[in-house]
Amino acid sequence: MQALHLHPLDARHGVQAIQHGGDPRVDPEHDLEAHDEQPLVAEALLVPLVALLFSAALFTKPLLLAGLLATGTIGFCAVGTLFAAMLLRARTRDVLLPILLYPITVPVMIAGVRGTVALLASPPDEPTATMWLVLLACFDVVFVTLALWTFEPLMTE
Repeated sequence: MQALHLHPLDARHGVQAIQHGGDPRVDPEHDLEAHDEQPLVAEALLVPLVALLFSAALFTKPLLLAGLLATGTIGFCAVGTLFAAMLLRARTRDVLLPILLYPITVPVMIAGVRGTVALLASPPDEPTATMWLVLLACFDVVFVTLALWTFEPLMTE
C-alpha cells in the first residue's frame, strides 16, 4: 500500500488522514504557517512589480510596508484557516466558506489598503499608516487567539 503524503497538520486533509490511518491530530499553528507561505511568496513577487509598473514610491518606508503586508497576510490566513476548520464537515462548505470569509476579512482588506494609501501619499503619512498597522495587529491577535482556542475542539468533534 502506498503511503499517503499529506501535510498532517492541514485542516482540509484531516478527514483523509483519518480515513487512511494517519494521525488525525491537527496543530493550528502549523496549519496557519502552511497557509501563510503562498501569499508571502506572491507578495514578494508582486509588490516590487507593482512599484515598478506604477512608479509608486512603495519603498520609502520599507518597514511599515513590510509590517502592513505581514499583518494583513496573517489576518487573512488566520480567518481563512479558522473558517475552513469550522466548515470541514459541512456539506455545503464550498458555498459557505466565501460567504462567511468575505465579511470577516473586509476589515483586514480596508486596513491594508488605507495603510498603503497613507504610505503612497506625498509625503508619506507615517502616523496614519502606523494606526492602520496597529489595527491590523489587533485583528491578528484576536483571530489567531480565537483559532488557537477553538481549532482542536473543531477538529476532534
